Amino acid sequence: MSSRTESGDSLQSLRDTAANWYHVPALLFAMAWMFWVRMQSYSRFLQNGEVYFSGMDAWYHLRETNYIVRNFPSPIPYDIWTGFPVGTFVGQFGTLYDQLIALVALIVGLGSPSDTLIAKTLLVAPAVFGALAVVPVYFIGKRFSSRIGGLFGVLLLALLPGLFLQRTLVGAADHNAAEPFFMGLAMVGLFGAVAVADRTMPVWEVVREELIESRELDTLREPLAWSIAAGVLVGLFLWVWPPAVFLVGIVGLFLVLNVVTDVVHGDTPEPVAFAVTVAMLVTALMSLLAIDTFDASTTTLSLLQPLAALSVAAAGVFLCWLARYWEREDLDTTYYPAVVLGLGIVGAAVLSVVASGLFNNVVRNLLRIVGFSAGAATRTISEAQPFISQNSIRQYGLNSASERVVMEYGITFFTAVLGVVLMHARPLIQKGTQRAYSYLGGSLVITALIFLTPLPSVLGGVVGVDQQVLGLLIVAALLAGAPLVVEYEATDLLFVVWAAFITSMAFTQVRFNYYLAIVVVVANAYLFARVLAFIDVDAALAAADLEVRTIGFATVPVVFGLLLLDQTLAAIVVAAAVLVSAIMFVDELEGHQVLTIAAVLLLVAAPVLAVPVTLGASAQSGGTQTATAVQGGNSTGPGAVLAWEGTFDWMQNNTPRRATSAAPATPSRWSTTAPTSGLTTSSTPRGPTA
Repeated sequence: MSSRTESGDSLQSLRDTAANWYHVPALLFAMAWMFWVRMQSYSRFLQNGEVYFSGMDAWYHLRETNYIVRNFPSPIPYDIWTGFPVGTFVGQFGTLYDQLIALVALIVGLGSPSDTLIAKTLLVAPAVFGALAVVPVYFIGKRFSSRIGGLFGVLLLALLPGLFLQRTLVGAADHNAAEPFFMGLAMVGLFGAVAVADRTMPVWEVVREELIESRELDTLREPLAWSIAAGVLVGLFLWVWPPAVFLVGIVGLFLVLNVVTDVVHGDTPEPVAFAVTVAMLVTALMSLLAIDTFDASTTTLSLLQPLAALSVAAAGVFLCWLARYWEREDLDTTYYPAVVLGLGIVGAAVLSVVASGLFNNVVRNLLRIVGFSAGAATRTISEAQPFISQNSIRQYGLNSASERVVMEYGITFFTAVLGVVLMHARPLIQKGTQRAYSYLGGSLVITALIFLTPLPSVLGGVVGVDQQVLGLLIVAALLAGAPLVVEYEATDLLFVVWAAFITSMAFTQVRFNYYLAIVVVVANAYLFARVLAFIDVDAALAAADLEVRTIGFATVPVVFGLLLLDQTLAAIVVAAAVLVSAIMFVDELEGHQVLTIAAVLLLVAAPVLAVPVTLGASAQSGGTQTATAVQGGNSTGPGAVLAWEGTFDWMQNNTPRRATSAAPATPSRWSTTAPTSGLTTSSTPRGPTA
């Protein structure tokens, strides 16, 4: 009897462990899958004992990584060979991205890695960062849904065939590969800091008592730790890519909006302001520690990054002081937003006069990243062109902007929009007042008019503003106005601001779609969780046996794995068998619940992501067939650089060794010694791009 009892206890303990930790093997499976998908073409980059890359900028990263390995951890301080003979700072190269790769090469090479090992380490780095992106996606998705929702977001990320995949394939060794991962980590920290602060309420009295008077942390311990961690993670993102200062701007917009809405609804804005202020102070400190130039450049670690972070921190302190003044004087809170807006306009006007260069730089770069087609003619590189421009649509042989979006995301972008709209509309719906319903209905009508009619063009011509910029401003005003009508959770508000800003960036410059991929899958995780809650699946899964849940969770990757391997019939048979079994043998699940889950999975994840479709078909053309992630990962290679191999070899062997100017080296010779500076030079035939 005793042994039977012990056996039963052990089995129950095993079941509890599996129920608590089932997401860990699922995440490991997803990372292994994504790494394999991205590494399929590895052998194509190794030819005749030499290492090649698929992009031009990768060669410059190799030059930087070589230098860092030999001078760890210092990058090239000032590159005479870019813009020779004057030289320049190359702030987007030789960053934390290159330092991490150099560190791995040093560890693997036991302190003295060969040139080949360094190149191979850089070669596989994009695939590693792409696979690691599942970690922040899961934690953000889980925060806004559940563990199942987080895993659903990871599943979609693993299947996405668009720019996120392309920038994280083996050989695409640019800093773009690491940016989504570090942005995701930064958002994990920010969401955590805001949520903890909202829960623990670190108001000024608590801060004064614990930090200044008693110097014993109690209430502040958790929010302070999360806020510092958030600041460190944002700082790391800046160290990887200095133009990531845009994230500081997103945090600033959220801070102002959250403080204003808290005051309007009679709540204290200090907890969230505390989290943001501490995080931005840490970010400013990290930016100062790695500063390269004392100007306002966005492409290097300059004064811009710490000044931006300090400005957000100062705004948090000032707005909280203003809120206390408002409360002390018993002023009408409805005037608070107007005063804050007026102060912002006055501040911008003063800055435009006192520091016109800085102001113009900020405005110019803001339009470059969120202005849609405004100023597109001044963007000289293809990756900086608008996402759904006519050139982009024609390039892929498509007929419409919607087909361009489908090629990149399948249906997931549209379901993500639905998820964000639902997140933003739920508080208005739950409020249930005529004012809330009127605002929601009016916002939807105005948004439809902006996107479906020439109204923005007409209004833009009247006021002299680009129609797309005007439409962006109107939609932004509608999003900002909703929290004034009804109270929002701070984390939900931060997510909506982040999602809106990243979407604008992605549609303004096509390259930023590797950021939007993270937003899209997280929004889908939220929507999937809402669907599960609506059909009450959570309760059924909680009551189901562990074996049943394990089989159900294991079926999803098996089915999509079969689809990606072109075993469509086998995938359908397996899925049908599992669904029929669930309906017949699982008492806790009803038929409509199982069929709803299956329909959602097939609708969201099957088209384009798992099953290729044909887009752009017409009477003159058969159209363009999309490619799955597996197909995309198996179709990459070094590209045109191989055609130049003979030319580079001739130049390497037939030009003076100690020439007065830099001669392009063959891409297969990763480094040479510069005759005048002693710096390691890249084999890239041109300077780096942004």
